[in-house]
Amino acid sequence: MKLKVGFYFPGGKELEHEVEGDDSTQMISNIQKHRYYNLVKGDCHFVVDTEKAAYFL
Repeated sequence: MKLKVGFYFPGGKELEHEVEGDDSTQMISNIQKHRYYNLVKGDCHFVVDTEKAAYFL
C-alpha cells in the first residue's frame, strides 16, 4: 500500500513524498517518525521540517 504525502507552502510551493506500509496505521506511523524530509524537485534540494511546516533551499 502506498500513500502520497503533500507539503504545501505559501507562494505556490508544493512537494510530495510517497510512503509505503502494510496498512493505514503503519503508514501514519511511518510519516510521523520522520521529522525531516529531504526531497528533490527539479534541480532544487529541499529539507522539510514537518514540525514547523517550513522549507529551506
